[in-house]
Amino acid sequence: MIDDISHEGLRALLREEGVSFQRLKTWKTSKDPDYAVKKARAGHLYAIADGEVIPEPGEPQVIFCVDEFGPLNLQPRPGRQWAAVRGKSKESGRAPRRRRRATYHRTGGIRHLFAAYELGQDKLFGHIKPRKTPARFLEFCRYLRSLHPPDVRIAIICDNYSPHLSTATDGRVGAWAAANNAEIAYTPANASWLNRIEAQFTALRYFTLDGTDHPSHQQQASMIRRYLIWRNNHTHDERLRRIVTRATVRRWPGGPASPPPHTVQRRRSCRLSVDGYLGAGGVGDKGGAEQLTGGPCPGRDSGQNAPGRFGGDGGRCADALTGV
Repeated sequence: MIDDISHEGLRALLREEGVSFQRLKTWKTSKDPDYAVKKARAGHLYAIADGEVIPEPGEPQVIFCVDEFGPLNLQPRPGRQWAAVRGKSKESGRAPRRRRRATYHRTGGIRHLFAAYELGQDKLFGHIKPRKTPARFLEFCRYLRSLHPPDVRIAIICDNYSPHLSTATDGRVGAWAAANNAEIAYTPANASWLNRIEAQFTALRYFTLDGTDHPSHQQQASMIRRYLIWRNNHTHDERLRRIVTRATVRRWPGGPASPPPHTVQRRRSCRLSVDGYLGAGGVGDKGGAEQLTGGPCPGRDSGQNAPGRFGGDGGRCADALTGV
């Protein structure tokens, strides 16, 4: 028993014993009775997408990871943004940095982003819809099916959220999959970390929502749309790869304690600058459940940005990251 010890002595002792001050995180173990079977199936589909396994006749050739992101409501969100220098270096007469406003009532309603991550092409697709129902989920599945010829079998990996399931009272999802050369592969209960799209949501939140305060759902949808355009055109961007790699769960089905090949950061000799991704053209807001994929990046003067990170007229991904 040590009666007294100095700060330096304690520091040296803890370092010698390999002890550090850490946060405690929770981990929920799946109790799904079919956990092993579902995990093995997801791992096999990932192996097909990564080119580690050649699909046999009748197996899917295209793999999608699908999930919903949201709810998307209208509120000021925490995050970093560009602001005037404070302290001794502050420019005289310049307005102070604005603070996040308080929201007492949120009457704008919510939206949900139905998103799909195509593993083989490293592309992210999305539709924004007002509700999460089996009908809306099937609408999105039909869109994914339209991306490839009917004779190409696809697989959709998703969780066991009720709109994704075929039940005794509603078998539309299973009937659609059987009739359209598609497979719905479910992750085990309480094991959403098996779905590779989760890491993509971390990057989406970082680039589009952090530090923003969108006045309308149309402007919020426009920001998400422009991010998807930029992301699909810059899949090897260093910052994007770094965020996805950091968010990737380190233990994947059927593999070592490391992220899958598609999440490994690919280094490129590129720099992120405010003028680095300026583009031409524009994408208008049509609201509701519209496609948020592909196409040219909108121009900087489109006037569709909410206050955010890259100056007073843009969110975190506006200007530099989405080509706005």
